[in-house]
Amino acid sequence: MNTIAQEIFATGKVFDSSGKEYTIHSHTRQDQCEFLVGIITEIKASRCLEVGLAYGLSALHICEAIEECENAVYYSIDINEGGWGGVGLKNLIDAGYGSFVKFNHGYSHEILPKLCSDNVELDFAYVDTSKVFDVVLTDAYYINQMLKVGGSLCWMTAILRELTG
Repeated sequence: MNTIAQEIFATGKVFDSSGKEYTIHSHTRQDQCEFLVGIITEIKASRCLEVGLAYGLSALHICEAIEECENAVYYSIDINEGGWGGVGLKNLIDAGYGSFVKFNHGYSHEILPKLCSDNVELDFAYVDTSKVFDVVLTDAYYINQMLKVGGSLCWMTAILRELTG
């Protein structure tokens, strides 16, 4: 696990670019992040997308899992990155993943159709935002259009179910 993620999980704290401290909440837990990495490794993913960035904990794990891949790309979509103090994107850049991170500020229902029309292909996608049915259904529709055969699409609730039985 990269050192930034290790520190966050150990302390429960993150810092924005001005040094303001935040106590983490509503994040993907360490065991869940490791579960995602297992899927990414198993399917040999190199082109990943995540809806929702927050502090970047799952993003750090996803990026670490694909950083050695040829043509690695991590697409991130978040309308509220500023609401999280910009910490997620800062953490990704600080971890050295900036060269293959493509951050998209906006709603997924606005960004996903654009990525689709740009013929983006994905191996893996993780949706960790709204649990509202129409939002989830719209995300699933567009992500499915971009997901390559043998790819994987995960939701936070699916991970919870998988980990807890």
